[in-house]
Amino acid sequence: MMTGLVVMNTLIEPPKPGFRPSLFHRFFSTRTGEVLSRYAGLPQKALGFAQGDRKSISGTVARAYAYPLERSRGNEAVVALVRMVADDMEHPTVALQREVRECVVGFSGRSALVWGTKDPVLGRLLRRHERLLPDAQVTATSAGHFLQEEVPEEIAEAIRYVSG
Repeated sequence: MMTGLVVMNTLIEPPKPGFRPSLFHRFFSTRTGEVLSRYAGLPQKALGFAQGDRKSISGTVARAYAYPLERSRGNEAVVALVRMVADDMEHPTVALQREVRECVVGFSGRSALVWGTKDPVLGRLLRRHERLLPDAQVTATSAGHFLQEEVPEEIAEAIRYVSG
Protein backbone atom coordinates (compact mmCIF):
# COMPACT_ATOMS: atom_id res chain seq x y z
CA MET A 1 0.00 0.00 0.00
CA MET A 2 1.42 3.33 -1.04
CA THR A 3 1.04 6.11 1.51
CA GLY A 4 3.30 8.77 -0.01
CA LEU A 5 4.65 9.61 -3.44
CA VAL A 6 7.84 11.48 -4.35
CA VAL A 7 8.51 11.98 -8.06
CA MET A 8 11.91 13.18 -9.26
CA ASN A 9 12.74 13.85 -12.90
CA THR A 10 10.98 10.91 -14.44
CA LEU A 11 8.11 10.69 -16.87
CA ILE A 12 4.96 9.40 -15.17
CA GLU A 13 2.73 9.33 -18.21
CA PRO A 14 3.09 8.19 -21.80
CA PRO A 15 4.55 10.55 -24.35
CA LYS A 16 2.21 12.60 -26.49
CA PRO A 17 1.45 11.22 -29.97
CA GLY A 18 3.93 12.53 -32.51
CA PHE A 19 6.69 13.06 -29.91
CA ARG A 20 10.33 12.86 -30.91
CA PRO A 21 12.77 11.07 -28.59
CA SER A 22 15.69 13.11 -27.27
CA LEU A 23 18.92 13.22 -29.24
CA PHE A 24 20.56 11.26 -26.40
CA HIS A 25 18.02 8.44 -26.66
CA ARG A 26 18.08 8.42 -30.45
CA PHE A 27 21.89 8.22 -30.50
CA PHE A 28 22.26 5.51 -27.86
CA SER A 29 19.59 3.44 -29.59
CA THR A 30 21.82 3.17 -32.68
CA ARG A 31 24.52 0.58 -33.26
CA THR A 32 27.17 3.33 -32.91
CA GLY A 33 25.71 4.35 -29.56
CA GLU A 34 25.67 0.72 -28.45
CA VAL A 35 29.35 0.29 -29.38
CA LEU A 36 30.35 3.51 -27.59
CA SER A 37 28.39 2.43 -24.55
CA ARG A 38 29.90 -1.02 -24.45
CA TYR A 39 33.51 -0.23 -25.27
CA ALA A 40 34.06 3.45 -24.40
CA GLY A 41 32.01 3.55 -21.19
CA LEU A 42 29.58 6.15 -22.46
CA PRO A 43 27.41 7.70 -21.20
CA GLN A 44 28.70 6.72 -17.71
CA LYS A 45 31.96 8.55 -18.21
CA ALA A 46 30.07 11.73 -19.12
CA LEU A 47 27.22 11.77 -16.60
CA GLY A 48 28.28 15.20 -15.36
CA PHE A 49 26.96 16.70 -18.60
CA ALA A 50 23.42 15.86 -17.47
CA GLN A 51 23.91 17.87 -14.28
CA GLY A 52 23.27 21.45 -13.28
CA ASP A 53 26.61 21.34 -11.46
CA ARG A 54 28.84 19.23 -13.71
CA LYS A 55 31.27 18.71 -10.86
CA SER A 56 28.60 16.86 -8.86
CA ILE A 57 29.50 13.70 -10.76
CA SER A 58 33.28 13.75 -10.84
CA GLY A 59 36.18 12.06 -9.12
CA THR A 60 35.16 9.22 -6.80
CA VAL A 61 31.46 9.67 -7.53
CA ALA A 62 32.01 9.39 -11.30
CA ARG A 63 34.19 6.31 -10.80
CA ALA A 64 31.48 4.71 -8.66
CA TYR A 65 28.89 5.16 -11.43
CA ALA A 66 31.28 3.74 -14.04
CA TYR A 67 32.79 0.91 -11.99
CA PRO A 68 30.07 -1.76 -12.50
CA LEU A 69 30.35 -1.27 -16.25
CA GLU A 70 34.13 -1.21 -16.71
CA ARG A 71 34.17 -4.39 -18.75
CA SER A 72 32.42 -4.62 -22.11
CA ARG A 73 30.68 -7.79 -20.95
CA GLY A 74 27.73 -6.70 -18.85
CA ASN A 75 27.37 -3.23 -20.37
CA GLU A 76 24.20 -4.42 -22.06
CA ALA A 77 22.35 -2.92 -19.11
CA VAL A 78 23.02 0.65 -20.25
CA VAL A 79 21.75 0.02 -23.76
CA ALA A 80 18.77 -1.90 -22.39
CA LEU A 81 17.90 1.00 -20.08
CA VAL A 82 18.03 3.49 -22.95
CA ARG A 83 15.87 1.19 -25.06
CA MET A 84 13.25 1.08 -22.30
CA VAL A 85 12.45 4.71 -23.15
CA ALA A 86 9.65 4.86 -25.70
CA ASP A 87 10.75 5.81 -29.19
CA ASP A 88 7.27 5.56 -30.69
CA MET A 89 3.69 5.05 -29.51
CA GLU A 90 3.91 1.28 -30.15
CA HIS A 91 6.80 0.83 -27.71
CA PRO A 92 5.94 -1.75 -25.00
CA THR A 93 6.51 0.74 -22.17
CA VAL A 94 3.75 3.09 -23.40
CA ALA A 95 1.03 0.79 -22.03
CA LEU A 96 2.86 0.61 -18.70
CA GLN A 97 3.17 4.39 -18.60
CA ARG A 98 -0.60 4.64 -19.04
CA GLU A 99 -1.01 2.41 -15.97
CA VAL A 100 1.45 4.53 -13.98
CA ARG A 101 -0.41 7.69 -14.97
CA GLU A 102 -3.72 6.26 -13.74
CA CYS A 103 -2.13 5.21 -10.45
CA VAL A 104 -0.59 8.64 -9.93
CA VAL A 105 -3.70 10.61 -10.93
CA GLY A 106 -5.85 8.44 -8.63
CA PHE A 107 -3.43 8.69 -5.71
CA SER A 108 -4.98 10.45 -2.71
CA GLY A 109 -2.03 10.51 -0.30
CA ARG A 110 0.62 13.16 0.14
CA SER A 111 2.81 13.75 -2.88
CA ALA A 112 5.87 15.79 -3.74
CA LEU A 113 7.76 16.71 -6.86
CA VAL A 114 11.49 17.37 -6.59
CA TRP A 115 12.64 18.57 -9.98
CA GLY A 116 15.97 19.40 -11.53
CA THR A 117 15.28 22.11 -14.09
CA LYS A 118 18.78 21.72 -15.59
CA ASP A 119 18.07 18.13 -16.65
CA PRO A 120 18.68 18.24 -20.42
CA VAL A 121 15.86 15.78 -21.18
CA LEU A 122 13.24 16.12 -18.42
CA GLY A 123 13.94 19.54 -16.92
CA ARG A 124 11.30 21.28 -18.97
CA LEU A 125 8.54 18.83 -17.97
CA LEU A 126 7.89 20.10 -14.43
CA ARG A 127 4.67 21.94 -15.36
CA ARG A 128 3.33 18.80 -17.05
CA HIS A 129 3.85 16.87 -13.82
CA GLU A 130 2.36 19.64 -11.69
CA ARG A 131 -0.84 19.24 -13.72
CA LEU A 132 -0.88 15.50 -12.94
CA LEU A 133 -0.27 16.12 -9.23
CA PRO A 134 -1.93 19.49 -8.53
CA ASP A 135 -1.76 19.05 -4.74
CA ALA A 136 1.91 18.00 -4.66
CA GLN A 137 4.51 19.93 -2.72
CA VAL A 138 6.83 21.22 -5.46
CA THR A 139 10.55 21.81 -5.09
CA ALA A 140 12.11 23.12 -8.31
CA THR A 141 15.91 23.09 -8.19
CA SER A 142 18.71 24.04 -10.54
CA ALA A 143 19.94 20.43 -10.40
CA GLY A 144 20.31 18.15 -13.39
CA HIS A 145 19.14 14.57 -13.94
CA PHE A 146 20.84 12.87 -10.98
CA LEU A 147 19.14 14.78 -8.19
CA GLN A 148 20.57 12.52 -5.49
CA GLU A 149 24.02 13.92 -6.26
CA GLU A 150 23.04 17.60 -6.18
CA VAL A 151 20.06 18.06 -3.87
CA PRO A 152 19.92 15.15 -1.39
CA GLU A 153 18.56 17.40 1.37
CA GLU A 154 15.58 18.44 -0.76
CA ILE A 155 14.84 14.80 -1.54
CA ALA A 156 15.01 13.88 2.15
CA GLU A 157 12.67 16.77 2.99
CA ALA A 158 10.17 15.58 0.37
CA ILE A 159 10.27 12.06 1.81
CA ARG A 160 9.70 13.43 5.30
CA TYR A 161 6.78 15.52 3.99
CA VAL A 162 4.98 12.60 2.33
CA SER A 163 5.65 10.41 5.37
CA GLY A 164 3.42 12.73 7.33
